[in-house]
Amino acid sequence: MGKDHIGAALTASKILSSLADVAKDSEEIDLSNDLHKHSVEFEQLAVGVVSDCYRRDKAMTHKLLVREIMTWGQTTLLAIADSAGQMDFMEHSACQTKLNVVWKGRMALYTSTWKIILTMVIPWFLLSVKFKTKRHPAAISDNTVGPAGDVEAERLSDGNEHFSPSKSRKQQQIEKPLYKVSISRGSHGNGRKLKKSTIDLGLAVWYFYMAPVTKFSYNLLSYTVYLALMSYFLLTDLRPVSEPDSPSVLEFIAWGWTGTLLLEEMRQVFARREKAFWFKVLSWFDDSWNKFDLLIYTCFGVSVACRLLLVGAEFRYARMAYSVTLLLQYMRSVQMFYANKDLGPKIIMIRRMVTVGDNTFSM
Repeated sequence: MGKDHIGAALTASKILSSLADVAKDSEEIDLSNDLHKHSVEFEQLAVGVVSDCYRRDKAMTHKLLVREIMTWGQTTLLAIADSAGQMDFMEHSACQTKLNVVWKGRMALYTSTWKIILTMVIPWFLLSVKFKTKRHPAAISDNTVGPAGDVEAERLSDGNEHFSPSKSRKQQQIEKPLYKVSISRGSHGNGRKLKKSTIDLGLAVWYFYMAPVTKFSYNLLSYTVYLALMSYFLLTDLRPVSEPDSPSVLEFIAWGWTGTLLLEEMRQVFARREKAFWFKVLSWFDDSWNKFDLLIYTCFGVSVACRLLLVGAEFRYARMAYSVTLLLQYMRSVQMFYANKDLGPKIIMIRRMVTVGDNTFSM
């Protein structure tokens, strides 16, 4: 399978798991169990290789997890494991630490959630946040590995070379210093020392607002305001078009806001790695939450059509359609709690209790 042994093992595990599901649907229980057993075996092989790599060289293992694998369609190990739901691989320390680094961006890993929230509300709290680099944003990237990193990773994956950290890489593994935010660079006195120990305010602002945790927090806040707006106009300002000042300004804002959310879903479709448009759509549709989004936007379109066409006593159907849409949107907000380390696992357990086995019939 070439040099990408971990990627080959994860892909084999994913294929065997899919075949096991097909066999189970065909009532081939013995065959399904055998395929599932081999799927777990290949995943454990990948976990074993990553464990050995992580024990020898943590920095290179982190690069290995996000390096694009040309053999498997320019994807990464983390992307393969996520698409296949390979939790044994994803819960490995190497994957978890790398995800934490990507989640916090260039901020120090110990930056608390409350400090991030306070900085979002009161920007002056940015002076209390520390960052890990002073390089320009255009020169760095969390999700890619440069040519040198690719060459090194290829060399490490070659069977003729032993995977042991060299002296140069050992020196690179020295912990990077953390930089405080400075409003002024300092041009006299001890200004040179201040310049070495601090980071420019402009770079700090860029790193903070480009961090995934900050983007996610603003997205959560924005969606909360959107739900409040929808609830308010549905309860107080939804009237037939025959009445004056209908639709209201709040309803027009809700329509526009929903349109931007729909455009974001379309952007996600076109941003898929697949080349053909049809395969992009199929890849987007594989996610159950995307199917739920499609249902929400369909219900919203029906709601708008009903409120524009129905009048008199029939207008209650427009209210019903809007109410169902709003209920689905509140249910959609549950996904955002997946990112919480305490609530996320509980929500996943509740979902499985509701959707697996005879529990669905009971509900």
